[in-house]
Amino acid sequence: MFRLDRSLLAIAAAVLTVTIALLPTRAAADESWQCADPRIDVTTTSESSAALICGQADRARAFLAACGIEGSHPLSVRVTRDLSGTVGIRKAGDFDPATRKVRLLPFIAYLRVSKAATVTTPAVGRVMHASIAAHEIAHGIFHERSAHLDLPETAHEYVAYVVQFSTLPSDLQQNLMEKAQLPAVTNLFMFSFFMLRADPERFALNAYRHFHQPENGCAFLQRILGGKVHFPPPSD
Repeated sequence: MFRLDRSLLAIAAAVLTVTIALLPTRAAADESWQCADPRIDVTTTSESSAALICGQADRARAFLAACGIEGSHPLSVRVTRDLSGTVGIRKAGDFDPATRKVRLLPFIAYLRVSKAATVTTPAVGRVMHASIAAHEIAHGIFHERSAHLDLPETAHEYVAYVVQFSTLPSDLQQNLMEKAQLPAVTNLFMFSFFMLRADPERFALNAYRHFHQPENGCAFLQRILGGKVHFPPPSD
């Protein structure tokens, strides 16, 4: 009888082990983190993820501050798979002006919506994914400073893409430019709403190139804030 009981216990233990192994793995719980900049808080699954986002926030703020564009309002950033409200649009992140909240896709979800032409290796994918945080935080800062203006979406995206690409390593910037083989940026019609929707990567690269032309730079961003730059209307 004693041997039978031990056998039954062994079988039960084995069944329990298999059952536990088959249970779905629970995802890491979200936690809230405060950046060194007290205006930024981040909700994500790990301290390393929060540190990466805080670093991109610092880069975005520093870039815009160098152009005389600074914000004082707080921003909340959340890493989430749920980008509801973006049906039909492939997005890696967004910024909601009404709530001043930024949402970012986690890395694996980002790879599913990114273009293969941009994400050529896992290492490049990581860098591009991190740059999305700078892009969306730039939206938050620039929107605060331009709220009194009726700027088109293309103007906001121009600024955010300039900030985003400026955070990339110089060798990656050069590589992306060489692969794109874009013609010279001669006018603002290259920044139409149609171009933004049809090929956001091309729009982004052109914005970065246009910004770095000698006659543009920070002065161009200030002209946008001064209402002196007229991007093509959405119908163009």
